[in-house]
Amino acid sequence: MPFVVLFLIVAPMLGGGPLSASAQPAALTYEIAIEPARQEMRITGHVTDVRQGSHRVFFPRTYQRAVTFFVSELSFFDATGPLVHRLAEANVWEVEVEGDSYSFSYVLNPEGARVLAELAWGGAISQMNDHVAFLSGSMAFILPARTRLDQPIDLIWSVPPGWDVVTPWSISGDASRVPSVYALVNNYFGAFAHSSTVSRRFKNLDLTLVWTGTDDIRGYPEALIAAGQVVSAGIEMFGGEAPMDQLTLMMRDTNQGEQYRASAESNTIEFNFREGLTFRAIWQRDRLRFLGLLAHEFVHTWDRRDETEALNYVQVPEWGADSCWIREGITDYFSTLILMRAGLISPEQLVNRLQMQSDRAREADPAGRLSLLTACTRFYDDTMANRYAYNEGASVAFLLDLELRRLSNGTQSLPQFMKLFFDSRRYEEKSMATFMEDWKAYAPPALHDLDQIVARPQPVDLTGALAALDMERTGDRWEAPSQSRFSWYFK
Repeated sequence: MPFVVLFLIVAPMLGGGPLSASAQPAALTYEIAIEPARQEMRITGHVTDVRQGSHRVFFPRTYQRAVTFFVSELSFFDATGPLVHRLAEANVWEVEVEGDSYSFSYVLNPEGARVLAELAWGGAISQMNDHVAFLSGSMAFILPARTRLDQPIDLIWSVPPGWDVVTPWSISGDASRVPSVYALVNNYFGAFAHSSTVSRRFKNLDLTLVWTGTDDIRGYPEALIAAGQVVSAGIEMFGGEAPMDQLTLMMRDTNQGEQYRASAESNTIEFNFREGLTFRAIWQRDRLRFLGLLAHEFVHTWDRRDETEALNYVQVPEWGADSCWIREGITDYFSTLILMRAGLISPEQLVNRLQMQSDRAREADPAGRLSLLTACTRFYDDTMANRYAYNEGASVAFLLDLELRRLSNGTQSLPQFMKLFFDSRRYEEKSMATFMEDWKAYAPPALHDLDQIVARPQPVDLTGALAALDMERTGDRWEAPSQSRFSWYFK
């Protein structure tokens, strides 16, 4: 993404949530019109308190695709009529403003989600069907480059009768206020024809589940309890306090394929289940799959930046191009560890899941030609490379965790290291180079050759490590890992 200068003017931040009658209009407002019959999501932005002259606006994230893949029918205008504009860079426009305000209008392309249906991240781009309109902040909102980063932003929704608007801060009403540009870009938003909602507080976190399917999620209180167990175990693993006060799970039945998908932003996690699926079917047949996805995405919320400190960093990427195995593989390993710590799988099941992921890495690269680094170069467009990064990354993460604990007699661990890594690199791009710099400062010298393992085109063999975890295997059944000399690993 091209660098765009963002100008900061210090001003008090307002909270999110529905607009009150006394709230002053924001200097940046978006009108969002949802038209299911036409399969159209039109966004109109209004910018006030600006100076006459040339202004730039930009589309935050394109995944190296043409911006026309995401938006169309872009126009600029003010009260007197159209304004002259031009495409200045790949996803940056320049507009000539003649007064103290201007507007722009465009349509989001819902076909993009169908075009990218087979890619892991394809479900997280803005999309819609006859009962769901889903907006991904970084791939939905064109931003003025000169907007104040700490100013609140108003969202005014026009939706069909009976539709509910859901944002990270509200689950009703046709107007909502977003606290900052960072919150707008790094969250998900939606409007749903039928949805059910349930909320509960876990530790310092208000957790809300929103389901867009035909049945009512409030009929499954055990699902919220289990989700809370996952969240609580994740919080404990990273030190006892969640990185945010509010977290909304937007669970949609909009996936036209068979995949279960999920992705995370600052205050929202989205799930994209098979179209027409009921929550009853998910909970009866695939609850562990759902809870594992939740655990994975909840870990991702820890690498997000604290909004009050991150206003100058909207344009800085969270992760480098060579770090997919850190971002996804380590996270996938942590999700399995969280499920065990939440009491949702046994230590025996954890051992078997780790072996299964190792097997999947070999299946994704039977010729042994991929390394974790080369997998990252093809992560977004190659299904096998994507799978390898997740599964082999998880296998390497398990070995790192086990060896850290063994060499330190249990005083060091991979979750402890990753918490330190997230904190130390929170306002810069996290890459393999920064990871190795912090790793060598933390880990014993015996583990300093990690960069060679990551660059090696050969899956790791977990046989010895898994046998060490369970030294008393009988037949096809794992005996209690508490009998192992690594029993402390499971605590």
